[in-house]
Amino acid sequence: MFSFRHLYLLHRASVCVRQSVLRLSQRIPLEQHPCPQFAIIRLLSTNPDDASMPNTQSVTREETIGPDTKKLNYSRAEKPDLKIVQCLTQIMKSNRKVDKHDPEVVYKVLSDGNKTVDKQQKLQALISVLDSAILKGDVHSQKHIEILMTCQEFRELLSAVTDSIPIYSRNDLLLLLSCHLDFQILRKNVQAKSDIMENLLSNLNKLNISSLIKLHRTTKQLRQPEMENKVMNNIGSRWMEVEKVNDLMSIMQMITPEMRKTLDSSIQDGLEEKTLQKVEQLSTEQIGQVLEFLSVARRRNLPLIKSLAYCLKQKGLENFSLKMTASVFESLSKLNIQDNELLHILSAHTVQIAKDSRKSIQLLTLILNCCAHLKWMTPDLEKLLHSYFPRFSESINHKFQCQAIANMSTLQCLQESDKEITLATLESLNEKNIRQEYWLFVALALGWNNWSVEWITASVLKESSVENIQRRFPSMVTHLRQIDYEASIAIPNYMGPRLNIGGQKSSKVTMHNTLVFEVIEATQTLEKNFDENVQTGINTPQGHVIDVMVLVDKTGKVIPFSSSESSCHKVAIKVVKYENTIRPSMKPTGEIQMWKRHMESLGYKTVLIPYHIWTGFRGKTSKLMYLEKTISSSVA
Repeated sequence: MFSFRHLYLLHRASVCVRQSVLRLSQRIPLEQHPCPQFAIIRLLSTNPDDASMPNTQSVTREETIGPDTKKLNYSRAEKPDLKIVQCLTQIMKSNRKVDKHDPEVVYKVLSDGNKTVDKQQKLQALISVLDSAILKGDVHSQKHIEILMTCQEFRELLSAVTDSIPIYSRNDLLLLLSCHLDFQILRKNVQAKSDIMENLLSNLNKLNISSLIKLHRTTKQLRQPEMENKVMNNIGSRWMEVEKVNDLMSIMQMITPEMRKTLDSSIQDGLEEKTLQKVEQLSTEQIGQVLEFLSVARRRNLPLIKSLAYCLKQKGLENFSLKMTASVFESLSKLNIQDNELLHILSAHTVQIAKDSRKSIQLLTLILNCCAHLKWMTPDLEKLLHSYFPRFSESINHKFQCQAIANMSTLQCLQESDKEITLATLESLNEKNIRQEYWLFVALALGWNNWSVEWITASVLKESSVENIQRRFPSMVTHLRQIDYEASIAIPNYMGPRLNIGGQKSSKVTMHNTLVFEVIEATQTLEKNFDENVQTGINTPQGHVIDVMVLVDKTGKVIPFSSSESSCHKVAIKVVKYENTIRPSMKPTGEIQMWKRHMESLGYKTVLIPYHIWTGFRGKTSKLMYLEKTISSSVA
């Protein structure tokens, strides 16, 4: 008969033997197997006569764990101490550091650290041993730390360091904290971590910026939001002390969207001011990161943005990846920055480095979306996007497929040969329950290319969808009217559902726009009795606006609306704003094409006045001559 105490020891020994046998099946050198050197166990019977018999060749459990341990401990038994050199060799072979460092040398550093009385040297010895033996960021690093903790010499050195926390300087504590971040040596010593944090937080003003950044990284990893905000506010209030570019970039990356809600705006102002001072020292990748920071924060700091754009153009994009290029495109789009030269450089670089891969196509669709927002497209970039258009359905999700079709149509990139591919893509999307607002934009985009499809239009204009869009997206109601109108002129014998849409809201006449006012004023000077000859701010039933409308005879001369001449034409004049044209070829966008087609279907002659041409004239006389010539040519 054996007691439970003896059976437990037998059980632990059998488990260790089984683990050692299992390790032998793995492709690991025999010397790396951490087989614990268990002492020979003398099995004790519960018979007192047998227990009294001496056995000098065995070691009892009492001799192993101490005579004062009488109760059975069911927790995991502690591993016996291994020889430190054997332990270091095992760890360094597994992470291949044995080629760079000699375990004997590492052991000597550890031994010297234990012998010295200098607390600073003990800390340096601890960090040196960890740097030499443990591989940072390795998935097995924590396991290696646990193996190292079984060595008495290492435990003594770590204990001596943690006991000296009250007498260490701030820089020493920060060094120890950074060491903990890399190796998690204080994971089980909560009190030591708490003492370090309290000491550092009470002396924030005495730490330099680099030290504060390290401290912030620690508080974030320890999930201490209050401490994190305290450190961040201290950094922000001392932005003038930031001298290193890397520190500046680290601070920007520290500001999360959640933190930005409560962060004082003066901190971001200061960081942007410091960035403007250091802008010439930034690399191209760092410039992209700053632009991304500004776009995420929605901070349109024009002096800083222009400086960043100038430096980016000067430095070039030789080592710029497609991901970084797409990020800059996205930042410029969110900030609504129209820099023709920079956009030309980015477009050319995109064409040069684009690859035929799924990830590359996803980034190209992001660039396409930004180009549609910026109304920017070069012929080479258009050709590239057009070549990958058939692959979009394989590489992007349903939402982005709808956006890509709408964007390609907006930028006038779709050709008649693409109609079959586009409709096939839409057929496949129709089976996947696409959200109605995505279908609405697709239907609108197809109208821009005269590709209205009855089943798509009917799907968008069914009563339940119309009610849903009116309730959730009131700004899209005008699009519904436009789709209904487009369907009626593009689909023969269209018998779509009748729309029960509220009346058109009265909008302010665009005369408040300075440019429109100039055009109206110039038009009015064509005839003295301008009150009868010019009409302004006319709204069509489909929601389109005619900025100026005049009546013109067959010679191109403006005549009064009261004229009885039969061979006259109504001319609708539309001021094309700068952002409503596609640069650099200045093609009109889908919205303008739709307006023109709508006016022509109503019997109007159309005149488009681009912003860049109108503002190029210096003086009213030249503007008047241009307007008169344009109106005459529209009826010729």
